[in-house]
Amino acid sequence: MLRGLVDNDHYHRTFLLYTRMPYLHIAPDNFTFPFLLKACASLRILNLGSQLHAHAFVYGYSSHVFVANSLISMYAKCGLFPVSERVFDKMPQRSIVSWSAMIGACLQCGFHEQGLFLFTRMLDQGIKPNRASILNATACVRRENAAHHMHRVIMDNVLDNDHSVQNATMLMFARCGRIDLARSLFDGFTYKDLVCWASMIDAYARADLPLEALLLFNQMRLQCVLPDSITLLAVIQACSILASLHLARTLHAVIIRCFLECQLELDTAVLDLYMKCGSLTYARKVFDNMKGRNIISWSTMLSGYGMHGHGKEALHLFDQMKALIKPDHVTFVSILSACSHAGLINEGWECFDSMVRDFTHVRFSGQSF
Repeated sequence: MLRGLVDNDHYHRTFLLYTRMPYLHIAPDNFTFPFLLKACASLRILNLGSQLHAHAFVYGYSSHVFVANSLISMYAKCGLFPVSERVFDKMPQRSIVSWSAMIGACLQCGFHEQGLFLFTRMLDQGIKPNRASILNATACVRRENAAHHMHRVIMDNVLDNDHSVQNATMLMFARCGRIDLARSLFDGFTYKDLVCWASMIDAYARADLPLEALLLFNQMRLQCVLPDSITLLAVIQACSILASLHLARTLHAVIIRCFLECQLELDTAVLDLYMKCGSLTYARKVFDNMKGRNIISWSTMLSGYGMHGHGKEALHLFDQMKALIKPDHVTFVSILSACSHAGLINEGWECFDSMVRDFTHVRFSGQSF
């Protein structure tokens, strides 16, 4: 029952069911806690996760391999990496899942070198890597020599035919600056799904190779692979590097055809793209046609006006925004920048005074100015 609730993302109902178990005279076991801890990890509820850890200890299951593996992941996702380490170090026995969970915890918390060190320790102990451990370890790689070593490990363990591992290897080389090797792997794949195409397009965009990204996007469409929002965001990034209004309009037409109801994130990205291509007119049309606007959408439009020296239009839009949504520090930086670019010094001071007086929730760091 718990598994069914967790698998269907009914996390709060999972906790409610657990609280009913004592009244039904049902004691939790080593299979109960992993599902509950997974729910805590998904919701990032550290307090409840810690309580469940205590319950597992009381019932004598805290050192059980299934429970300990779940504790490692839960604490990492809740930002308590040292506790994940402590749980791992105290485990009397470790499975390949334990190692994968701990390497994943390193990845989750940004300790990439430590993740690779753990992976090496695992191999030195004669533990054969599985798909999950390889996926976590490849995501930790940031240096080219480590990437080549990881590729050899993948080949030696005959995991190079796994589609997810292939994609992870391609991304690993791209992340390490070897976009040529990433493309070579991509071209050698017998099967390319949307994730594979999107990953390679994104890799080109991140490497400031916009033409290659756009050419690959066209190839993808010729293969009748429909793009998703992630792919389109990568293509938008490539277009923004070229700052071509013609390309921006062409891509916008593709997005409209693919998504009858554009997602807010895509709309905002297109808005920003038009700004970078120098077209306030098209940017404002996108903004006006948005069915929903969040703080990022408003701030992007304000920033665009400021970028092009339209301070008065920015102030007018800012007044409209304040009636609908609370500005944050990014919004105020955008409007103050717009006033500065347009030479509206008095208006800028008025906005600053309003921020201090009327929006006390806004806090600036020293880097904001």
